[in-house]
Amino acid sequence: MCSYVRARGKPTFPDNLTPRCLALSLRTCHIIIGDISLRAAGTSLNAKTWLVLGACLAALAVALGAFGAHGLPWYYRTLDVAASEAARRSENWEIAARYHMYHALAIIAVGVLADRRRMWLLDAAGLTFFCGILIFSGCLYALALTGTKILGAIVPIGGVSFLVGWMLLALAGKRFHNTDTSPHSDRGQQPSGPAAESDRSNAADEDDHPAAN
Repeated sequence: MCSYVRARGKPTFPDNLTPRCLALSLRTCHIIIGDISLRAAGTSLNAKTWLVLGACLAALAVALGAFGAHGLPWYYRTLDVAASEAARRSENWEIAARYHMYHALAIIAVGVLADRRRMWLLDAAGLTFFCGILIFSGCLYALALTGTKILGAIVPIGGVSFLVGWMLLALAGKRFHNTDTSPHSDRGQQPSGPAAESDRSNAADEDDHPAAN
């Protein structure tokens, strides 16, 4: 999204980068909304998909965070960016990487829950988290690299997506609580303790000495 070309020894960005970022964000929202509709209709993603996606996004967040700490200062020096402006852009990059990692971990949590029970609320939560990473963190990364102010107006869309994802995850958690199908639930477990041992012993005695007709 944010690749640059070198001109006269300094990195510069194409003039149509901002419209392309906006178009990509809108296209992503359209795809995510369509996928949520399909999931609500009865289709669901498996746990492996969410776990792999979350792990890959977390690894990418680590790599981008490392670039922000080591490569971004060199990049700003190459562009002769003022110190105050460089500090502000670096802060945007740090926020982007932080929320990127938070919600990559949230997607991994969706995968763990989906392994216990598949439901469309989990899929919707994971998709909105993914959408939020693309829009919120993606636009902040682009803003830090280019300084294009209009990208800041798109960032709140990603923040709203994060909020919606957490609300959907809360609803999914409530459904887990109401209808827990875990094999380790209290339902169906054999009682234990001295009283239970006594009951089982009495039952065995009755089997050995059935009552006379």
